[in-house]
Amino acid sequence: MKKSYITLLIAASLFATSSSIAKPSSLTPLADIIPTGCSTVQISPFGTSLLGRWGWENGTAQTQFGGDAVYMVSASTDGENWFDFEVEFEVVKYEPDTLAEDYSGQFVYRCSTAQTEESGTCNGAVLGLRPAIISSAAEYLQVDPVAFGRNITATLHGVEIKAMNPGTDVKRQNYPKTDICSDI
Repeated sequence: MKKSYITLLIAASLFATSSSIAKPSSLTPLADIIPTGCSTVQISPFGTSLLGRWGWENGTAQTQFGGDAVYMVSASTDGENWFDFEVEFEVVKYEPDTLAEDYSGQFVYRCSTAQTEESGTCNGAVLGLRPAIISSAAEYLQVDPVAFGRNITATLHGVEIKAMNPGTDVKRQNYPKTDICSDI
């Protein structure tokens, strides 16, 4: 009985893993994303923050943006044993009257024109990178954030943006992504 239960668990996990492996997008983009760059700047009172900019063309009435800002992180609690992992900041649209603190750990964007227009520009930011990365690292390694001291480094891997259909479940849209930070 125990052996068949373990076999069933292994089979179920293999099925779940194979069905969740990302496949290259075969969908036609809902808009053409035009990367215009990324930078890190000091923004008081948040400290070092990531800024990203992009434009779009050939959009439709059904366009919104999504994606992730990804950092490769190395962290250690003792300076000798290092752990490497990714930290992702989900791309979310800014909502008026929302406090900056409510967007902790997210890449928040807004656009110069309505996303329903055929073309426009957007900019976004992760405010307070260091605290957000330390918080994610502490959660990942299940330790107190103060355990790292200065033993943590992060390198921007990219900010990938995609145009999506707001009428469809956000987690199931495999439209092609464009790295807007390709110039840094």
